[in-house]
Amino acid sequence: MGGTLSSRPGVVWRMVVGVTALTSLGLGASIWARPARAELAPCRSDPVVILSNGVTLDLSAYINDGESDVSNVAYVLHAPGGTTISSVIGTDGAIGLKETFSFSADAPSNTYTVETRVTTGLHGIAVIATTDVVSAAATESVSVAGQDNQNLRVSITT
Repeated sequence: MGGTLSSRPGVVWRMVVGVTALTSLGLGASIWARPARAELAPCRSDPVVILSNGVTLDLSAYINDGESDVSNVAYVLHAPGGTTISSVIGTDGAIGLKETFSFSADAPSNTYTVETRVTTGLHGIAVIATTDVVSAAATESVSVAGQDNQNLRVSITT
């Protein structure tokens, strides 16, 4: 009783009638046509900061939302007193244009604290903020999970 659909005209006819009926009832679109949701694909902000003391910080925010819905990714870095920023390398692409960055050299020695805040149009969006600190002495990485419009704080002492 096998064979392809083209060799079984009765089956093909029943499928055409069924799809036509579902479409006329408005159900076909939900069953057959899945809307493209590429705009809701997760995105990532990933700037790198190089400090005067030789420490490199890789800041990142994994955002479970489309890039077009993200309006701002704000980073506030608190580094040890006496340090300055040598360089900031922003994220490539459109998400990089939405990054803002503030710096304060007001933390204790060998301590780096980063506050990340993601602002989106939709609400309840999952965000994971990660800070990687790379120095001559050590490499540390810490992540914290939360949602959009929350200050996600990571603190690392090397």
